[in-house]
Amino acid sequence: MYVFKDGALNALWPQALEILLPALRQALPDQPEALERMEAWLASAAFSGESRIQRFLDRDGLDMGLQFSGRAGPPDGLRKISLLMGFTPGRGGSVTLSMPAVSGKDTFKLSLGGRLNEKDGNRTLTLSGAYTSKVGEANRSAEIEGTLKNAIRNGEEAWSGKITVTLTEGKSKTVWTVAPALAFTDAGLQGEAALQKKIGSKTVLKAVLTVRMTGAEPVIAPEAGEKTDLRGMDAAQARAVVMGELPYLTGLTARLFSGLPEDMRTRLTHDLRTESWMSGPDVDAPEPSPGLMNDSQEDIWVVEEEDAP
Repeated sequence: MYVFKDGALNALWPQALEILLPALRQALPDQPEALERMEAWLASAAFSGESRIQRFLDRDGLDMGLQFSGRAGPPDGLRKISLLMGFTPGRGGSVTLSMPAVSGKDTFKLSLGGRLNEKDGNRTLTLSGAYTSKVGEANRSAEIEGTLKNAIRNGEEAWSGKITVTLTEGKSKTVWTVAPALAFTDAGLQGEAALQKKIGSKTVLKAVLTVRMTGAEPVIAPEAGEKTDLRGMDAAQARAVVMGELPYLTGLTARLFSGLPEDMRTRLTHDLRTESWMSGPDVDAPEPSPGLMNDSQEDIWVVEEEDAP
């Protein structure tokens, strides 16, 4: 056990942040707002009083768990922190974090656990987790429960099971349920996933998603000249210059969009669908996929214009 008295852990905190912040950015690439709040809190945090860190070792002297207790946070938001985490290779692990405010009723609790069982070539992963946050009068919580089964036979890997996520904000409760039935083959990932959404006791969404994923061909950017000023270039030259930035910009745009509220994201994508976006001169109509349409289906969708009465 390591004991740090009188806030002595503050001297090591900048070094810990150099490890912790990159890990957070990698774990939350699609949650820019939550990531920003967490980074700000961690950067302003300071340890107060005594902090204790205890390592748990297995019979071979290898790390299998860690426990931390102490007080930390910004001066106006000091919290009692209790962290317990453990992991056993091939069997599973868990993390429990509790952060009630030293003064007031605000609190934060998080628990995540996973257990892996293997029998006769079949593996079962059981997941569970819970999250509770209270800030002022705002109460939020979430729960996840699920079981995923994995089997490898004849060169194919199959996944099945069920995952339920419950989100609660105030008195509103939303339950998402996903039941995948997927298989990895030489052709890629294929299968179906049943999806359901309930708000309160009412089912508002029920669907079956067909999943087909194959490896994409690498994007090779055309040779670009030395010019970087796009003015004076024709459309083909300008596209060649910016093509190398396309994958990065596409991923960045998707991450920024995912962090927006749904109504704002809908308005923004609507504004982007201009006439040139939808039917610009450089957009070619895609070729019909084989098997999607036959002779008897060609005239199912017909658009006719009628004069107003």
